[in-house]
Amino acid sequence: MKKQLLTLLLFLAGYSATFAQTAPNPCATPAVKSEWLKRYQQNPAAFPKSNERMYVDMTIHIMGNDNGQGYFSITKTLNAFCELNEDFETADIQFVLKDVLYHDETSYFSHQEFEPGYEMMATYNIPNTLNCYIVEDPAGACGYSIYGWGIALKQTCINAGDNTWAHEVGHALSLPHTFSGWEGYDHNYNLPAPAFVDGSEVERVNGSNCQSAGDGFCDTAADYLNDRWGCSFNGNSTTSQKDPSGVSFYSNGSYFMSYSLDACSYQFSAEQIAAMRANLLDDNEDLMSETQPGEPITADIVLAAITPAQGGSAPDPNAVTLQWEPIPNATHYVVQLNPFSFFSVVVNQFIVEGTSLTVNNLLANRTYHWRVRPFNNIQTCSPFSNSRYFTTGSVTGASDLSADQVLNVYPNPIGKGQILQLRANEMMQGQALITLSTITGSKVWSSTPTLVKGDQEIEIDTEGLPVGAYVLRIVQDGNQWQTKLIIQK
Repeated sequence: MKKQLLTLLLFLAGYSATFAQTAPNPCATPAVKSEWLKRYQQNPAAFPKSNERMYVDMTIHIMGNDNGQGYFSITKTLNAFCELNEDFETADIQFVLKDVLYHDETSYFSHQEFEPGYEMMATYNIPNTLNCYIVEDPAGACGYSIYGWGIALKQTCINAGDNTWAHEVGHALSLPHTFSGWEGYDHNYNLPAPAFVDGSEVERVNGSNCQSAGDGFCDTAADYLNDRWGCSFNGNSTTSQKDPSGVSFYSNGSYFMSYSLDACSYQFSAEQIAAMRANLLDDNEDLMSETQPGEPITADIVLAAITPAQGGSAPDPNAVTLQWEPIPNATHYVVQLNPFSFFSVVVNQFIVEGTSLTVNNLLANRTYHWRVRPFNNIQTCSPFSNSRYFTTGSVTGASDLSADQVLNVYPNPIGKGQILQLRANEMMQGQALITLSTITGSKVWSSTPTLVKGDQEIEIDTEGLPVGAYVLRIVQDGNQWQTKLIIQK
């Protein structure tokens, strides 16, 4: 905690120094080297080393607005996580997916300033993991990293081929930009660079001050380009620069920590890798995973449906259980379920641990198509399986509780943490199935209490549920009743 508080003070200092000039569009991480990196670069040999592959625990937070809308797609999230691990393969660092969490908060989902970002991380961070937040707008940039706290990522900047996530994780593990010191500085590149920029020594092409100037790494050549730039056929910048001695050069576009376009960058340098690995062993050791990483999912991704059978029937559309044969080494599945045969638009999507899922509130007399995508805590690259289909049966409509008055439900709306009260009449006595589902049909709670006439309490854990409207359904002796339940703050 002391390290995090110190980091926040340094971040605030960097914020006032950097963003008083201009807010970078690609990356909003302030131009402040961590105290750890300053010590490391003075004597890298004094820091711990390891030849073993390093595994880092990561928690992904997918933010939505107050209405539970705007979430980044889980399939795109898994794709981006897969690409992140591929980007770190040569560093022999791999990330272990501890959890994917969803939160609804408009002020965090889209924040133009940094203060809501601090609050977001202070509110939702999971200890001993690298916390990454996928939002609509992270302070007007593609992303930023607060050293020792977490990472914020813009939804549109972590699609296929984007390197924003690798760039921000580099910051989280101590790396500065290759053009460190030039952030927000306006320079005419036709002129020689000054010897110092905002108090920082400018790196020279001959490498004479590479340890003390720029990013402090000698195997990343001089780079002064502080805005997005494209590369030529040889991977270098098309903009020529001049160092303080007047020597002309072009920036190397291959490094993730530069501002070259995503199509140009593909690597960390050897010295950058050594710094990140030492950082994990020394200053961020709490991120090192003790979880057994999953084995690769190499089998053919084939959906072998158990129930409903391929082309079979699901008699009760209010409770359809999907079950399939396990795919080797998979622990979780993304399940997609549609009332049409294509999946370019997805109506129902779930994350499932195990190989079965019960879905509520499907339409009667309809054909549904479904498929699965397997993954585990480190392997998220597998594609979706083939699809299967089934047909739902007919069911009599559920009666409205408020109309029948067979069971009173209160308070409604109910606040988070409150206990739901039921008052049953003679018709509702005995064993019952009570379920709470989202409006789209995803079941979030169920219980099988024995009801008696009069008042009784039913405990529904509302703390972890987003505010909004839900369907409360009671099934007993072949009869069904339902009502809308509102959960509010």
